[in-house]
Amino acid sequence: MNKRSALAVMCLVVFVLAGCASGRSQQSDLDALNARVSALQGQLSAKDGEISSLQSQMNRQQSSLAEVENEKRRLADRVDELTAEQAARKVAARKIADSTSDLK
Repeated sequence: MNKRSALAVMCLVVFVLAGCASGRSQQSDLDALNARVSALQGQLSAKDGEISSLQSQMNRQQSSLAEVENEKRRLADRVDELTAEQAARKVAARKIADSTSDLK
């Protein structure tokens, strides 16, 4: 029985030592994974900041575009007004020219 007990104790010691060695390996793997997760979280935060910045820039550009389009419409309306005034003046000038030619 002593041999069996000694064999059992030796097997137990081998299993315990093997478990400790694999535990250290698992802990280093876990530490490496935690480091990667932390790095990815940092990259994600940076990308979120970039997205926020780009959204703000896009909103400013859309606002500027709306202002430019409003100014374009206002200027087009003014051009139409001036064109109508010019046409009215030409008609009035023709009438005056026609009435002065009738007097001669």
